[in-house]
Amino acid sequence: RAERDALLRERDGHRAQGLGDDAQQRRDAAAQQLSLLRESNATLRAEANGAKAASDSLRGELRRLRERVADPRDRQKAELKAKLDAAERAKESHERDATAWR
Repeated sequence: RAERDALLRERDGHRAQGLGDDAQQRRDAAAQQLSLLRESNATLRAEANGAKAASDSLRGELRRLRERVADPRDRQKAELKAKLDAAERAKESHERDATAWR
């Protein structure tokens, strides 16, 4: 990229020999700013991609941890619900038996 910029500046320099020094300096400054902007954009893009990859990795790890923690709780909840259902059925059965004996 730097080599290309140097070649472009050299080419533009030959064309701009008729321009005043002030105009040439402005062109050189603009070309340098453009080059810096390109490099900055490339750096920011690379940093953003790295941050996205890290974020995706952390989200995946969080999902796995949540699944590992949630699984025992869900199992325990299902077991307790089954015991509650059995106790309610037994209670209803006992109430029917008590009503029948009256």
